[in-house]
Amino acid sequence: MKMKKMVAGLSTAVFAFGALAACGGGTDSGSTNEGGSTSENKPEKIVIWEDIEKSETTKEVAKAFEEEHGVAVEVVEVQMTDQKDKLALDGPAGKGPDIVLVPHDQIGTIADQGHLAPLADEGALDSFTDASKSAVMFDGKAYGYPKSVETPVLMYNKDLVSEAPTSMDDLYKLSTDLKDKGEYGFLGLWDNFYFAHGVVAGFGGYVFKEDGGALDPSDIGLNNEGAVEGFDYIGKWYQEGLFPKGLIGESGGQAMDQLFTEKKAHTVMNGPWAVAGYQDAGITLERLHCRHFQTVSQSRRSWA
Repeated sequence: MKMKKMVAGLSTAVFAFGALAACGGGTDSGSTNEGGSTSENKPEKIVIWEDIEKSETTKEVAKAFEEEHGVAVEVVEVQMTDQKDKLALDGPAGKGPDIVLVPHDQIGTIADQGHLAPLADEGALDSFTDASKSAVMFDGKAYGYPKSVETPVLMYNKDLVSEAPTSMDDLYKLSTDLKDKGEYGFLGLWDNFYFAHGVVAGFGGYVFKEDGGALDPSDIGLNNEGAVEGFDYIGKWYQEGLFPKGLIGESGGQAMDQLFTEKKAHTVMNGPWAVAGYQDAGITLERLHCRHFQTVSQSRRSWA
């Protein structure tokens, strides 16, 4: 498989799976302030729910908003895993937030329960990338603004790999060359669909067909020709022993990190959350530059 087909899939996964701010609430205060509040319709206070230990930047923005608009903003830290259930209880009781910052994959469930209000003006999303905009869409409507995007990328140890690999064929060759040495050229958590989606999508598979910004649950692409080819490609790495047996299940991530930090794995597919740990372990880390992904985006348009 050529790199441009593989990485095109990865770039889709890169943008498809991020942490996004969803606009919520059961009042009109959020949309009113978005367009510019007057003294007559300003709310007394805006309540924002943010994940634990991630509210520092939100509090800075809230302070600036208070000073500019004269509206108090309260930022409340709520564990991300508890937000969905807490919204279901506090929302109907009138104790929910005006704005909640949640992962984009929770938007559909929360909106379907009636706890999120769609954006009054979707034109405000024009400055965002198409991928990040699609992540806040549900049933043809936008329910929030992208806050940040986290993505898995190819990371390599510069002490072991002098130049960034340019294709999956390069990674495969590196892996086969190192196999007899008990080392690994490339590792990825491909038993986890969050990471495997890039491979499957790169061959033409998909979960639900997208139609005009909405997903069609009656059209599932996990068993089409491309998806089968993608899953076969994933299986090839396990069957040929290019991935260790421990690289599966809940302990797979720990096994991969250990091999990479012990310099037994030369490259890995992981996200920004892993960077600090790798650097603390003394790994001279490099990631694929933006220019690689720009090329990928162009190539995807040619074959998709």
